[in-house]
Amino acid sequence: MPNLPTLLYLAELSLEDLSLEANPGAPFSPVVNAGADLSVLPGAAASISGSVTGPWGDFVRWDWIQVDGPTSDVPVAGALHLTGGDTATPSFTAPTAEGELYFKLVAAPGHEGRPTEYKGHVYSAPDWVTVTVSITPTNTSETPSVVDFNLLGNYPNPFNPSTTILLDLPQVAAVTVDVFNVLGQRVHQEEFPAVAAGASEPLPLDVSHLSSGAYVYQVTARMGKEIHRAGGRMMRIK
Repeated sequence: MPNLPTLLYLAELSLEDLSLEANPGAPFSPVVNAGADLSVLPGAAASISGSVTGPWGDFVRWDWIQVDGPTSDVPVAGALHLTGGDTATPSFTAPTAEGELYFKLVAAPGHEGRPTEYKGHVYSAPDWVTVTVSITPTNTSETPSVVDFNLLGNYPNPFNPSTTILLDLPQVAAVTVDVFNVLGQRVHQEEFPAVAAGASEPLPLDVSHLSSGAYVYQVTARMGKEIHRAGGRMMRIK
């Protein structure tokens, strides 16, 4: 007759545990997919989304790691904070500088805090996803036609020494940007005579001469007989 510790252990096992024990030849390692590469704006909130296949139900452990290359195993020093880094869809705030981020996903069966080698389970083969941080999104999927004028803001903000305004334009436009200080005095004006139609069209501003402080800007877009205006706030730091 089994002793008391053995009976307690058997009572703790789920039916799935017992089926795995009964089939030691089953493929224990999960198969992971880190999701499609994506593009985000600097400083924007973003998330990545992975998936895992395998016969382990709810006791799969997720492990997202920021690494130094698209197929690297070397962790990045000072990696971004991932909210929910042990879940399928962790989120983070993109850095304000343009560049690429690389994340590796691995998974392993685990159960109620037991180590991943519990019952011989091992980590999956890894998969990677690349996140491109850019003021001009590089998503390769088909971009829908822009139907309305829309000011998306300026990035980075705060800035030093320059910043870029992003616009959605339904057609080619002549654009003027006016920048005002807190007294309402215009301190900068820049003309863009022919900005292409499209989403997130960039307007780089040469505002390095501005002093530190808060400013208001107005964007005027002329498209044929139509005139559209919108405004925003920016902060210069040194």
